[in-house]
Amino acid sequence: MRTFRRLYERIVSLENLEEASRRAVRGKRQKESVARFLLHRERRLLELHRALVRGTWRPQACGLQLIYEPKPRAITVTSLENNIVHHALVDRVEPLVGRSYVQDTFACLAGHGAHRAILRH
Repeated sequence: MRTFRRLYERIVSLENLEEASRRAVRGKRQKESVARFLLHRERRLLELHRALVRGTWRPQACGLQLIYEPKPRAITVTSLENNIVHHALVDRVEPLVGRSYVQDTFACLAGHGAHRAILRH
């Protein structure tokens, strides 16, 4: 069995959280919640880092939003903080275990979207 030394420390490091926050806000800077986060980015990332290190961080509840373009549907909306933690986790774990995924794994992987899944089958 393969082990990954100090992986959690690398996931919750301030440097990794900073990089994850850059990706999480990409294309969303015009949103009010993102602008508020960016105004206090360093403090918010430090608070997030401390909560993750202490083991007290808990994901925030997701919201439901109705959209109508290109067709009516309900989508789940997650908080920016949840999104940052998601990016921090995936950025560190996926390179370590991604090669072991079966060939038909398509969800949440760069270059493995719906179009590739359709072409595969």
